[in-house]
Amino acid sequence: MKRFLAVLALVSGGLVCAPAPVAALSYPAPFSYFPVCSTADQEFCIEKFEFTPTSGPKQDLTSGAGTVDSSRIYLETFISQPYSGPSGSAGQGGLFPALSVNYQYIPGTSWSTPTRPPTVDGIPEGTYRSVVRIGDYDPSLLFLTGKYDGYSVTKGADGYFTVDVTSRPTATASAVVLDGSRATLDACEAGNWVTNCESNMATRRTNFFSMMMSADSTQRDLLRGTWVSTNASVFSLGKIDLVSGVFDVTAKGPHYVPTDFGIPGLTQENGRELAPAFFEMSVTYSAIAKMLSQAAGKEVSVEMAKQALADPSKIFEGTIDEATAGQVTEKLQQLTMTVGDSGLRVNFNLTHFSAPNPTLKVKSTSAQQTLSVLLSSSTGGSTTTGGTSSTPVGSYVKTTISGIKATVTVTLVTAGTFSVYRKVGKKTTLLKKVSGKKGANKVITSYLKGYSFIVKDSKGKTLAVKTTAVRFARFY
Repeated sequence: MKRFLAVLALVSGGLVCAPAPVAALSYPAPFSYFPVCSTADQEFCIEKFEFTPTSGPKQDLTSGAGTVDSSRIYLETFISQPYSGPSGSAGQGGLFPALSVNYQYIPGTSWSTPTRPPTVDGIPEGTYRSVVRIGDYDPSLLFLTGKYDGYSVTKGADGYFTVDVTSRPTATASAVVLDGSRATLDACEAGNWVTNCESNMATRRTNFFSMMMSADSTQRDLLRGTWVSTNASVFSLGKIDLVSGVFDVTAKGPHYVPTDFGIPGLTQENGRELAPAFFEMSVTYSAIAKMLSQAAGKEVSVEMAKQALADPSKIFEGTIDEATAGQVTEKLQQLTMTVGDSGLRVNFNLTHFSAPNPTLKVKSTSAQQTLSVLLSSSTGGSTTTGGTSSTPVGSYVKTTISGIKATVTVTLVTAGTFSVYRKVGKKTTLLKKVSGKKGANKVITSYLKGYSFIVKDSKGKTLAVKTTAVRFARFY
C-alpha cells in the first residue's frame, strides 16, 4: 500500500527523515474514468484490480483497469458531478457527488440500448477486488449492488483515502430510466413497486458500487466504513440520524422479473416469478456508540458499545414498508445480526421487493436497560452526569416528505418545549417553537429539494438533524 514518501535532511548535524510536501490534488472532471496509478503519490486512480473466477487462479487485471475494452473485464471509475474537495459546496441532502466503480464485460455485443434484450448475462461469476485511491474524498457510506465480501477505508499519512472493496456479482432485475424514458420507473413508483411494476432491464450477474461523502466532517468520522449491499433498482439515503438512533435507507425494486430471467428457485406469484431481493448493511462501532450515548444520556465509548452488542437484538430492531395491493404499511422485520471486527452487520432477510425501505432503529427502552448495567459497573453505580437532562431519554423525531409538504413528528416521553428549524445551505431559519405534549407532536411545513430540518430542545440542544432524502437511481 502506498504511500508516504520521505526525503533526507541534515538538522543540527543529525540525520533525520522529513516528509515530502504533499502535492496539490488535481480533481477529475465529471464522468472521466480514473486511470491506473503510475506514481506513489498519484490520487484519483486505480491501484489494484483483481478477479478470481469460481474455478481458476486469481487474475491481476490492474494494467488495463483504466481503459474501456469490451473484449475483457474492465472498470468504469468516476465522479458523477463536479467535485473540488471538502471545502467545496455540497449538493442535495448535504452530500457531495457520488464516486462510482462499475465492473463491465460486454464481449461481441452488437445491440444498442433500444435493441437490448430484456435480460443479459453481465460479468463472469467470481470475486472482484478493487483498490482505488480517492484523494480527499472521505466516504461516509458505500452502496454496493453485489454481494459483500470486504470493505476498508484507509487514511494515509498524507491525509488522503484509499478504499479496498471485494464483492461478488448478483442477479438484478431493475426498473430504470432507458433512453431518457421514465415510464417504467414512474409506473413502479405510482403502484408502490407492486402494481404494474415489472423489470425493463435485468442482468444475471451485476456488480458495482457508489460512495457518498457527507458535508458534515463529524458524521464522516463516525460513519467511515459503513456499507449497504443490495440489488435494488433505486436506493436512497433517506436519513442517518445518530441522535435518535435511526438508519433509514430506501431500497426499491420491481415486483416481477422478465420471462427470460432464467434464475432457478424464484418465488412464484400469479404465474409470474418475483424479483429476488436482498438488503444487508454494516454500521460502525463509532456510529453505534454515538447512538447509544443519546439513549443513555451520557457518553458511551466504543468499547462499551461493543459490550452492549453482546446481544444485538436487545439494542436494535428493523422495519420495512410492506406493500400489499399498492397499499404500504410499516411492519417489524426479523433481522439477522452479526457482530464483527469493524461493526454490526445486519441482514434484513428480504424475500422480494415491494417497497421495503429498510430501517434500523435503536430500541430505546431495551438499550437504556442494557446500558444502565454497563454504566453502573463502569462508574461505581452512578448512571447520571449531574444535573437534569433537558432532553427526556427516549424522545424520538421523524420527518416524512410528501410532495412539497414536510411533516416533522416529535414524540416526547414527557411534555416539554422544542423548536423546529429549516436549514438551506448554510442558512438556518426558525419555523416554530412548540410547547409539546407527551407523545406525538406534529409540525407541518413546506418542503423543497435541499431542505433539512433541525429540532432543538428548550435549552438549545439539538435533538435531531433530518437530512432529506436523496435518490440514486440507475441510468442507462
